[in-house]
Amino acid sequence: MPKQGFTLIEALTALFIFSIITITFYGVFTTGTRQIIESKNRLGAVAVANEKMEIIHNLEYDSVGTKKLNPDGVTYAYGIPAGDILEDEVVAVNNQTFSVHTFVQYVDDAFDGKASGTTPIDVIPNDYKRVKIEVSWGSGDVSQRVYLVTTFVPQGMEISSGGGTLSLNVIDAAGTGVSGASVHITNTSVSPNVNVTTSTDSTGNLILPGAEASSQSYRIEVSKNGYYGVTTYAPYPTTTYNPVDIHASVVADAFNQKTIVIDRSSDISIATKDVFGADFPDIDFHMLGGRKIGDTTGDPIEPVYSMDQDFDSGADGSVVVTDQSHGIYTLTLKDTARYQLLRLSEPDTSQNTFSVVDGVDKHVEATVVDKQVSAALVVVKEALSGVDTPIQNASVHLTNAALAYDATITTDQYGQAYFPEASPALAAGTYDYTVTMAGYGNQMGTIVITSGLQTQSVTMTVL
Repeated sequence: MPKQGFTLIEALTALFIFSIITITFYGVFTTGTRQIIESKNRLGAVAVANEKMEIIHNLEYDSVGTKKLNPDGVTYAYGIPAGDILEDEVVAVNNQTFSVHTFVQYVDDAFDGKASGTTPIDVIPNDYKRVKIEVSWGSGDVSQRVYLVTTFVPQGMEISSGGGTLSLNVIDAAGTGVSGASVHITNTSVSPNVNVTTSTDSTGNLILPGAEASSQSYRIEVSKNGYYGVTTYAPYPTTTYNPVDIHASVVADAFNQKTIVIDRSSDISIATKDVFGADFPDIDFHMLGGRKIGDTTGDPIEPVYSMDQDFDSGADGSVVVTDQSHGIYTLTLKDTARYQLLRLSEPDTSQNTFSVVDGVDKHVEATVVDKQVSAALVVVKEALSGVDTPIQNASVHLTNAALAYDATITTDQYGQAYFPEASPALAAGTYDYTVTMAGYGNQMGTIVITSGLQTQSVTMTVL
């Protein structure tokens, strides 16, 4: 019999099975290789941490503290406590680069009382030192990081290191401690200068016994991924306003507490639209608001906010401002001679404000009118106790018989009705309007359209 070959279906089936086996094998091989590499890196990181700790074990107790090279490349700033250990180093092992961060702090052990006011009060809170070495590689996330922690005790009796205890509490608006927040503390008014970076514990607290006494000069920067960072400021007049968060002070032989409130950050997206909902590109505007960071010293006293910046909506009519604080924001147009802000899509308390909730992204559409386009803006209001109050849902009927124009628009929450109801513009001419609203007397009049935006204010009278 003649030999038979594979049919097309059999060949495709074989190819399909081969492809599945190959892809599966490749995936397993890739995953296995990655895990082997990560295991090798982890072992290398542990070896680096152990070597670093062994070096520290050979230091005198008084030398167990950190230092950091200043930008001049010659002098150093120091941790609390100061010492001979570099706070940050980069180590290369087996073609892998590791970042090494060392943090040293005095520990106020509860065995002999605490300096925080509990009974008995410990008058020497620097009982011993705790050293934490963190070695990271790659992206430095939790899976690519190892820690090594140990304690060092002085020979003989504990001796006061002088200064006082700086206790920092990082909380959110609800009063809950924020754990794992990065804390950077600097002070150039003490000797030696202080420059130390660490993080809060599981309760959002950081305690640093042995800090040099200093009045309002410990600068504190607090940050955490997903949170709006906070920085303290020097008091007025070093800072041009009176800041809310002033640099921390340390009084000798005292427990000095400082609380900083941080909350989750939010992204704010602003889209500029014309009155018909189309993108309105290249609109310059200013945003003011967010976290209050201080007050001006002039008369009247005005708040100072974290956001006080100009923006451009760009070619697509939109801009995204990332990682902002919660609070009330005010949006104002820069070129008010050419453009007018009609409304925001999600207003807060007034026509040009909006609110941001912590941790919730905000999208706002700003409706902008070009004053050079021939149009009519009818603003309907009532006068209560001498204050103009806009009337929403009033009916505005605009007509011009000669131009065969006849349109009715209901006023928005600011009492505004914009004509025409569709692009592009109103033709020149004299238009008749009638405003009606239940409970009010009808108001009639005329609007002359020549060129550009014509605004007509109408005051309604209660029946």
